[in-house]
Amino acid sequence: CIYVHLDWHIGHYVKILLDEIFGKNNLVNEIIWQYRTGGVPQKGFAKKHDNIYLYSKSSDFIYNNNKEKMKVDKSKGYNPYTQQYIDEDGNPYVFVNPRDVWDVQHINMHDQTERVGYATQKPEALLKKIILASSNENSIVADFFAGSGTTGAVAEKLNRRWIMSDIGKPACMVMRKRLVDQDARPILLSVLEPEGLSSRVRWHIPFGFLNPCALPVSYIHKQQKQICRMRLRTWSGRDSHFL
Repeated sequence: CIYVHLDWHIGHYVKILLDEIFGKNNLVNEIIWQYRTGGVPQKGFAKKHDNIYLYSKSSDFIYNNNKEKMKVDKSKGYNPYTQQYIDEDGNPYVFVNPRDVWDVQHINMHDQTERVGYATQKPEALLKKIILASSNENSIVADFFAGSGTTGAVAEKLNRRWIMSDIGKPACMVMRKRLVDQDARPILLSVLEPEGLSSRVRWHIPFGFLNPCALPVSYIHKQQKQICRMRLRTWSGRDSHFL
């Protein structure tokens, strides 16, 4: 399956493209990622959520129903047939099926334990929910717009194999440092060159795979949308002749 994260600017446009590529019947969930950080407009409601579209190629995909802890509101009563537990503070809670609204906060700007200085860095808690739900140990997890490398960092901690790619060299430098600092298992760093789009190994330390795209800016601007479409089509098993 594939998760595509978008905000309100373009999400509705990309969903049409995803429906075309994967088939609208293969939309599994539209996940709402809500958070409390960010500004508040003078007029209008504060924008405090992004969309994550989950698609599959077919009905045969990995889904682990990792139940979530939910506090019991004593004033509203509870279902007597639901197994209850008590936390360390004496408060009752139950385990429920996960919903498609996720309350995961952005990384605090003063958090030096997770923040790596990359503008669009995603919180590890968000990727942990995704990876645990849609993969098993030793599964391969791929992120082709990897940015700060959160996907690989979390996949490594959860004993998954991973592939990460980004069109920006700075992003790949951030990823590499992050994984080295994390004492990641051996990885293979490869650079995609414009001459015939061949691959050249730059750095070899073989559990994960980093693929920075070293393409000219003019080529990137001309081909970026087509490359994105081709990657999605190839993954979906349709129109694979594009590559």
